[in-house]
Amino acid sequence: MKQKELHKRYIKNTEKGALVKEVRALLCHLGKWVRNILRVTEYKIYIKTRVLKHLYDRRNAQEYDFILENLMTIVKSPDKLYLNKSEKRGEFVFYKNINNRGILCSIQKNETDDSFDIVTAFTGKDLTSYLKNFEILYPPEGLPLEQD
Repeated sequence: MKQKELHKRYIKNTEKGALVKEVRALLCHLGKWVRNILRVTEYKIYIKTRVLKHLYDRRNAQEYDFILENLMTIVKSPDKLYLNKSEKRGEFVFYKNINNRGILCSIQKNETDDSFDIVTAFTGKDLTSYLKNFEILYPPEGLPLEQD
């Protein structure tokens, strides 16, 4: 897993607020069904050390580890997909419930190479309240999620 390698090499045991080397690594590819729902042709999803460092500094250890462990899962097989609000960073929000724990991440298009970057991720007990004013892209009308 790329995110664990990046963490081990560039983030682990760094002081809060410390600068880290800027590295961008391929996390995974979007599935065809997700690309169709988002109406995008780009399929590569990257993670940057800057984002990992931000999460490392802002989240407690358990939340950070949970995000790190599940980041690829949420992107590859989200339960719900949302259009992000214009004032928020990122274009799309991916949501997944894992072991009765909500986790979401936001991605934005990287204009230099037609791919996407993870811009943030977090967990919460009631992310449905947080997401209630976001435009849901999938599933419509609460239908179950279908995958490739």
